[in-house]
Amino acid sequence: MRLITLSFYLAGLINIVGMLLIATPELTDLYNSYSSTILGTSGGGVTLGRQVSVSTEYPAVFSPEGCFCIMLWGLAYISVASKFKQVPLLCLVFCIEKVFYSLTWFNWY
Repeated sequence: MRLITLSFYLAGLINIVGMLLIATPELTDLYNSYSSTILGTSGGGVTLGRQVSVSTEYPAVFSPEGCFCIMLWGLAYISVASKFKQVPLLCLVFCIEKVFYSLTWFNWY
C-alpha cells in the first residue's frame, strides 16, 4: 500500500473516530432530534445544560451538524484513497479543508 493511500485512510479514520470520541453528546442529540422528527415522536431537540462539550466551546465550527459533516469528510477521504490520482482537484479541496480544520483546532486550544 502506498504512503499516500494510507494517509487518506488515516485522515478519514481520524475524522470519524475523533468525532465519535469528542462529540458523542452532540451526535446523540442530532440523532435523537432527527429520529423523532422522522418517526413523528416527541423527545427530540438539543439537550441543554451540558457543562462543557466541543459544541459549547466552539459552536461556530463544532455544532452537532458540523461534527456529523466532519465524519462525512472522513468517509470522503476513505472513498478516494485508492483513486486519488484520478481526482486531483478533489484532493486539493481535501487539503484546504484539512488545513482549515487543523488551524481551527490549533487556535481553539
